[in-house]
Amino acid sequence: MAVGGNFHPMSKEGQADGGDAAERMVLALRASNEGIWDWTVGEARIYYSRRILEFLECSESSAPNLFLLPHDAVHPEERTRFEAVVRQAMDPGGPETLAIDCRVQTGGGGWRWLRIR
Repeated sequence: MAVGGNFHPMSKEGQADGGDAAERMVLALRASNEGIWDWTVGEARIYYSRRILEFLECSESSAPNLFLLPHDAVHPEERTRFEAVVRQAMDPGGPETLAIDCRVQTGGGGWRWLRIR
């Protein structure tokens, strides 16, 4: 499964820039059968579309935020590389996009490959 999403930088006032970005992405991608995520850097909460929750076999309340430490939901063999890619993507001087393929643990305890962009 491939997923696309956004990091939102925090403004000086501590508010996320981007407004209703998650809502707009849901509308734009609904027919594609792809999943989307939306996360404001610095917040624990992350939005996952219904498709991602189904793929991860979990509910909204039990879904892990893959981008927060520790990255226990990411397979140990990909964890170091995943952490480096996330750190680079959050660096203001880093790449403008995040892109990685990794295995993530499902709510049922299995592992599934996920393409995160």
